[in-house]
Amino acid sequence: MVRPALILSFALLIASIAMGADRYVSPTGSASNPGTLAAPWTMAKAASSAVAGDIVYVRGGTYTSTVSITVSGTATQPIIFRNYPEETPVFDLTGS
Repeated sequence: MVRPALILSFALLIASIAMGADRYVSPTGSASNPGTLAAPWTMAKAASSAVAGDIVYVRGGTYTSTVSITVSGTATQPIIFRNYPEETPVFDLTGS
């Protein structure tokens, strides 16, 4: 007989593997930061480091560098880039 606690533990393990993380990007972020709200990444770092299932929140401000996204999610776990709630990022690539 399988114990309910064992089933729950297994389900939680699978869910933790399947779920991505919330990552944060800021115009003043750093590639050496962990990508948290308090210590955001640069857009380039997110574009090369996000993993399947991650949501990358782009903080408000002006971004002036071109970036190539070199990572990809999956059909069931996409990598999502979206603006941080109630903030507007601006991409000004006129100087690039």
